[in-house]
Amino acid sequence: MIRLATKEDVDIILRLNKEGLGDFKWSYSRKYITRSISRGNYYVICRKNDIIGAIKFYFCSHFLRINTLVVFNSYRGKGYAKKLMKFAIEIAKIKGYNRIQLASLTRSGVGGFYEKLGYEVVDEGPYYGREYTIYEKRLK
Repeated sequence: MIRLATKEDVDIILRLNKEGLGDFKWSYSRKYITRSISRGNYYVICRKNDIIGAIKFYFCSHFLRINTLVVFNSYRGKGYAKKLMKFAIEIAKIKGYNRIQLASLTRSGVGGFYEKLGYEVVDEGPYYGREYTIYEKRLK
C-alpha cells in the first residue's frame, strides 16, 4: 500500500533516509521532512502497516521531479522501488505532467534500474561537488 506520509512518519522516514541515502545530510533534517510532508510531497510504501520505503516529489512547472526514492535495505530487490516509480507515473498523470525527472549520484550504480523503467539520461555533471546523472521519462 502506498499512502501520503503524515507527521507521525517523520522518525521512520529519517531512519529510512539515513540508511538508504548515505551521507546526504539534508535528507536527515526533521524540519525538511516535516515541511515536505505538510506540502503533500512525501509518500510511503507499507508492508503489513510497516513503512518500508518512501518517495518524495517536487511539483515543477513543466514536470514532476522525484527528489527521493528509498527502500530499507532488507526490502531491496523485491519490487518496492519499482512500485513507487509506477506510482510516480500515476501522480504525474493526475497532475497533468507529461514527463518525470530525477537525479541520481552517478557513482550509486542505480542507473540501470531507471533505464529498465524507460528513463533516459538527459544530463550529467557536478552539483554541489558530486557527479550526478539526470534521468527523464516522457509519459504517453
